[in-house]
Amino acid sequence: MQLLAEGLAESEQATDALARSMHEGQGALESATRLTGEDVADALESVDRTLPQVEQAAEAMDQTLTALDRLAIGVPYDADQPLGDSVGELREALEDLPGDLRGQAAQTERASEELAEAAERTQASAEALASLNEQLVEAADLIDDYAERTAEGQELLTQQRDALATTTRRAQWAVVLAGIAFALMQFVPLYIGGTLMRGGPVLHDRDGPPPGP
Repeated sequence: MQLLAEGLAESEQATDALARSMHEGQGALESATRLTGEDVADALESVDRTLPQVEQAAEAMDQTLTALDRLAIGVPYDADQPLGDSVGELREALEDLPGDLRGQAAQTERASEELAEAAERTQASAEALASLNEQLVEAADLIDDYAERTAEGQELLTQQRDALATTTRRAQWAVVLAGIAFALMQFVPLYIGGTLMRGGPVLHDRDGPPPGP
């Protein structure tokens, strides 16, 4: 019983620790979901809205630098890719990213909700184990109390048996003594009657001779 109680206590502690970890993980996942699906997505959308103007400015700068390079006034410019094209590619890459992040955030949010539910179930299991352990401890106390009372009852029964045996022996001796007394009571009248029938005295003088036949 003690080993079972200890095992349940360890299981309850481990389950409770797991539930706390799951709650902490759910909180971190919820924070990451909010950061990715709201803050980062909103920031990328803001950047995406400004990129067309940046792209136009980059194209203008690229044209200017190209013109200066053609004039050969000491400003060389030979880019592998025009600056405007680079900004345009960046804008295209960012175009779908906020929506993708929000979609991932929705999936993460569902995972967070499922993790929260799992954490609650785990916590409920830990509480059930704790309650079961308490009941087991109470049952063990009752069993110990029952064993103690049983031992006391057995000891009392032994004492009663010994007392009964003593009483029985005394009663047996009393019966024997009563039988002896009854036999003596029967013998004395018979003796006296027999003596009288023989014509002799019941009692004789200790100093005189015994009576003849």
